[in-house]
Amino acid sequence: LALVPRDKVKSCFKLLRRNADDRVQEFVQYFEHQWFNVMSSDLWCVADSAIRTNNSSEAYNRRFNSRMLNKHPNIWRFIYILKNEEFHVIQKQLHQLVGNAGGYAYTRRKRARQAIKKTSQIIKLHRLFMEDKKTLEELVFGLSFLVGEP
Repeated sequence: LALVPRDKVKSCFKLLRRNADDRVQEFVQYFEHQWFNVMSSDLWCVADSAIRTNNSSEAYNRRFNSRMLNKHPNIWRFIYILKNEEFHVIQKQLHQLVGNAGGYAYTRRKRARQAIKKTSQIIKLHRLFMEDKKTLEELVFGLSFLVGEP
């Protein structure tokens, strides 16, 4: 559902609920009551977003917390970490400005290619749907193959 165009989320959910296997009915009800009726799809629908995960912020938080060494560092350690973090961020920005990913390009190249491929597949499915060459059911079926895939 998160990859379905925002204006089609409700009709897509009805389609999924209607076609859901008995084994997942409990989950469908949970999703409907916990997410669908409580949270606006604007909060979780990422169909038109270039960034579909919060992985980068999670990675940053993990990196920052690992430098703390403990949950409650003294003020001097905290200031030292903040200064180092500022330096790191500035260096990273400079690398991006000159077209270098800061030495990370060689380690993330394969994952980046996979992400680009998946994004282009999502865009193609959306385009075919918007051109009425795919039904909503076919769109969801196609998107379902892309979720959870490496």
